[in-house]
Amino acid sequence: MGAKSAKGAYEIMANMRWEGKTLILDRTRIVVEGGVGAIGAGMRTELLGAAKQFGRQQGASEAIVNRGAQLGGRGAVTSIHVKVD
Repeated sequence: MGAKSAKGAYEIMANMRWEGKTLILDRTRIVVEGGVGAIGAGMRTELLGAAKQFGRQQGASEAIVNRGAQLGGRGAVTSIHVKVD
């Protein structure tokens, strides 16, 4: 899926599946010119906004983002849950 923000345009790539009305994005990664570092500290916020928007377009009640290795960061890799309104 493509996304745009004040920091520029980028693509979010993931394996998509459904569990009821929940959209699950597995192995999620961001592709951006200049690398993920070009987004900076706001990467999680950008990812949440894009997942919420995509979930809304797909008719989901919730989106779960399971990050891929490139989004793991230094801490533990946890799922991101987004309520879609």
